[in-house]
Amino acid sequence: MLYVPIIYLSANSDITTLFIRVFSFDTLRSGTFFHLWFISALMSGVMLTNYMIKNVKTATGLVIALLLLAGYWLSDIGQAFNIPAERNYMFYVFRSLLGIPLVYMGYLLAKEGLLSKISNAMAWTLFIAGIMLMMLEVPLCQWFIDGYARERQFPLFSVPVAVALLAICANTATKENLISRAGRDFSLGIYLIHPFLLYFIVPWLESKGVKVSTVNLVSAFILSWFIFAIMKKWLPALYGKFNGAGIK
Repeated sequence: MLYVPIIYLSANSDITTLFIRVFSFDTLRSGTFFHLWFISALMSGVMLTNYMIKNVKTATGLVIALLLLAGYWLSDIGQAFNIPAERNYMFYVFRSLLGIPLVYMGYLLAKEGLLSKISNAMAWTLFIAGIMLMMLEVPLCQWFIDGYARERQFPLFSVPVAVALLAICANTATKENLISRAGRDFSLGIYLIHPFLLYFIVPWLESKGVKVSTVNLVSAFILSWFIFAIMKKWLPALYGKFNGAGIK
């Protein structure tokens, strides 16, 4: 609903185009704006993980998870190198299914208490090595495919890097502070609304002669943080809706 006004403006204020775009399968799959695919992927991941826990053996569940991750990784390479030349529908299919393997693997990590068994030294090693391998993957793909690569969304080692980072956070004792509170209370809200703010911030900054993407992103981040801090204090019901639940 938040992005309907932007869709309306981008559709040249045409009600018919707005209606078609909002009530389409693309909206069900990816939301009303490009970054909202995360929500539908997460919902499908939670629902199907619940099904797999009750009805599928762990080994079978892991095989399914790995196959889905491999499918998304390969389709992401195809998307980056424009393979196929037409619209890469499999990329969007596997991206929408991404929540299933990640939520399921996260459940297994929690259930078996595996994060606590990963030492900080091991986690940092995996994290640094994974980052290096992620950076190395793009030129290696370019070398094998011999083409220009666009931005990647899912390099292969992003999953072990995420697990390593989660282990570091889970096993490191820290006191609560401003940043940790903001991450806990506002991260989802910032993710949801920052492109809405960018829609207005970017043209305004460009009119002032500022055409640096980093400035745009930092400005949207700070403003989103400020909006949700006010919302939590003065509009708790609305704040709760943005975070997917009521607030106590």
